[in-house]
Amino acid sequence: MPPPDERVGESAFVTQMRADLEGYLRQLDDERHAVGRAIRALDGAASTGHATQESLRDAVLDAIGRDPGVRATMVALTLGHGHDAVTSLLRTLEQEGLAVRIGLGWKRPNDRKG
Repeated sequence: MPPPDERVGESAFVTQMRADLEGYLRQLDDERHAVGRAIRALDGAASTGHATQESLRDAVLDAIGRDPGVRATMVALTLGHGHDAVTSLLRTLEQEGLAVRIGLGWKRPNDRKG
């Protein structure tokens, strides 16, 4: 009896290829959403006011909690802060156990993605 996710008449190769392509499609969709957020941030849809260091910390934690895997560049654009400041803060949060690297992005330690 074939595994439940293997279609009748499909070889293991076709089943695996299909699974790989579906995974790739999900990655592309995630990137599409990230690009859309970047465009909205550049168009001024996001707040561009600079926050205090404490509120920046809260905003960064909120951003990585809301969008696991988000890149520091996206967080910086969305919050209206420099990339270096956000990256430095993310490294500090990582040392404190409040942020975790996931590929090229960041997430909260308890998030399932990644």
